[in-house]
Amino acid sequence: MRKFIFYSLLSILSLSCNAQTKENSKSDYDAELVGLYEKFRDSLYNDDFTISRKVIKEFKHKLYQILEETESSNFKFDNLEQKIKIASSEDKRLMIFSWNESNGMNRRDYNSAFRYNDGNKVYVRDLVNTHKNPEVTDVNVGYFEIYTIEKNNYLVLGYGTYGGGQEFYTARSLSFKKETFSDCNACFNGKNILVLRKTRGNKDSIIYNPERMSLTYPEYIEDEKSGFMKPTGRIITLSYKNGMFSMGIE
Repeated sequence: MRKFIFYSLLSILSLSCNAQTKENSKSDYDAELVGLYEKFRDSLYNDDFTISRKVIKEFKHKLYQILEETESSNFKFDNLEQKIKIASSEDKRLMIFSWNESNGMNRRDYNSAFRYNDGNKVYVRDLVNTHKNPEVTDVNVGYFEIYTIEKNNYLVLGYGTYGGGQEFYTARSLSFKKETFSDCNACFNGKNILVLRKTRGNKDSIIYNPERMSLTYPEYIEDEKSGFMKPTGRIITLSYKNGMFSMGIE
């Protein structure tokens, strides 16, 4: 009986130690990524671009390594998500990481990567504009929200700034094909990517309603005198049907 109790306690202790080891491991890579990113930001502020280029490569390599080798249920980025933007889909299959690579105080130049589990394999790639369309340049954003539209198809919302008091929100419809995510083809009222350009100072943004599967945002036009964007007072709604977001004006 004593032997049974002894080995039972030993087994419990062993399981507890293993759990603590895994927890420490999570904290270790979280701290390592934060350390690299902070070193990168410091080098930018000091205009040491030789160091910044080297460190951001190290940060990206380490991030990709962790995303490829770690089960998503074991992710713990408590400190990193205070430094960069991390968005996750409700089905837990897609995660997007966005980090600012600009040394400006107002303008932000984001780079993004995704981790996607299709049920058979984990893919970690750069998230880019697959159309390479010259008129669609507003993809350097921090992605903050992911919605599942259909199987392997996601709506992602992002935010970015131009500097000089200008900012913008984006919506992208991404489908997983050939081991990467591709933008839709003219699914936002004839555009591959929806962009709301505006002047800072108000809370206007692109809002998605999952129940109605619709996007709503205020219409803005450029003021000829100031060059800033100003609202027209109209609200635009894009409703999703058959793979397209079609427009109606309220």
